[in-house]
Amino acid sequence: MTVDAPTAATAHPVALVVAGAAGRMGNRIVALAPETPGLRVVAALEAPGHAALGRDAGELAGVGRLGVVLGADAAAVLTRDRVLVEFSVPAATLEHLRLVAAAGGRAVVGTTGFSAGERQEIADLGGRPS
Repeated sequence: MTVDAPTAATAHPVALVVAGAAGRMGNRIVALAPETPGLRVVAALEAPGHAALGRDAGELAGVGRLGVVLGADAAAVLTRDRVLVEFSVPAATLEHLRLVAAAGGRAVVGTTGFSAGERQEIADLGGRPS
């Protein structure tokens, strides 16, 4: 029997916070992350009042229980050591990106439909010219 030595990716997985986790794209991220070495979903976000709040993100995504409860408190889960994967709506995305920037964190944004002003704010938050 051979046992693979842990790699840097599996020894220190990237902690993901998935925003829009009950939506089509968010569900796919939640479903595929456990199959990807080096990635781990640690939090899942949805809009306040969403019907799925309180449910397990893995069960919503059809992959079984992950132990990650869908919540709405972005400030509580967006920290420097986590990566936001954002698939929600422009207003929520901007709110989340402001929190990420304040924490010195990182984000990947798949949300669409931003105005020119919103795109400029995103560029400013990222510290890069648009």
